[in-house]
Amino acid sequence: MALGGSIMVIAVLMFLHLEDVTTGALSTFGLTIALTGAIQTGNGAALLFRGRGSSWALRGAAQLIAGLAIANAPTLALVTTTLVASSALIISGCLGMFLAAKFAIAPDWLVASGLVDLLTGVVLVVGWPAVLLWIPGGMLALAMLMQGAAFAAIGLHVWREGAEGPMSGHALLRRH
Repeated sequence: MALGGSIMVIAVLMFLHLEDVTTGALSTFGLTIALTGAIQTGNGAALLFRGRGSSWALRGAAQLIAGLAIANAPTLALVTTTLVASSALIISGCLGMFLAAKFAIAPDWLVASGLVDLLTGVVLVVGWPAVLLWIPGGMLALAMLMQGAAFAAIGLHVWREGAEGPMSGHALLRRH
């Protein structure tokens, strides 16, 4: 229960600092990409001595450069990603609604899915660039809040049942 409450407090703090959460997450993501690129470059370089691995080394170098660019300028990476994602969502939404007319299975769901994609893409384009820094951070904060609430609910249930209850120990992992 304390873990869930702690996670919920962190989520509230994240909601208060959405821009920092977004840029921090992107910087971490960029550093992770750069690290895997460095590892691939090293593996490719080792394979070069055996007569192969040049494409592996080039791919790793490209990944290393991209990761460092994202980590160095997370806001620029976010601008680019948001524009590409919003365009893809608008196209996907239009195609989904077009396909609904051709499929007899669940056309209502295809139309609904297409509308959601289309509207999400339009909201991103219309709200751009103001939505750039708070939408990803808000999504992360909301996910953390839901995780914290779930952990708190599990902890409260275990506390109410006591140590010998059906949710004690490894009983949580067993199917009944």
